[in-house]
Amino acid sequence: MIYQVYYPQYVTGSFPAGTINWDGLPLTTLNKTAQNQKVDFNNNYPNGAHMDAWLKASTNWGNLIGQVGFGILGDKLGRKKMYGVELIIMIVCTIGSALAAPMKNGWSILVILSIWRFFLGIGIGGDYPMSAVITSEFANVRYRGM
Repeated sequence: MIYQVYYPQYVTGSFPAGTINWDGLPLTTLNKTAQNQKVDFNNNYPNGAHMDAWLKASTNWGNLIGQVGFGILGDKLGRKKMYGVELIIMIVCTIGSALAAPMKNGWSILVILSIWRFFLGIGIGGDYPMSAVITSEFANVRYRGM
């Protein structure tokens, strides 16, 4: 299983003299875009093919759990309260996914990213029933169902 991903391998280049960037400062050299590099999950990561599959499916599994769980909790504990909880879950897990890195105890970045994406999926799944019901509840009675 080989994927093409983009890694920052910089190739220096120069722009014409007098070119101005968005700060208003003149540019003389600027690193160019990254070149694509192939990553082989099977050889570079233990259980690479399985971790790649879990990485892709983790958000969907979390989504399923979030829809059912937040649907039930929204009915029992209040929709506005649960809407705030799932929103916080989505924000925290999005930041966690962006800052994911391999751990010292041997967990690869694929494992850590899968965990963050699973919990992000729970938040996304909770957003589906919560946002639809809250929107319809706060809509004017005259315009409901239109």
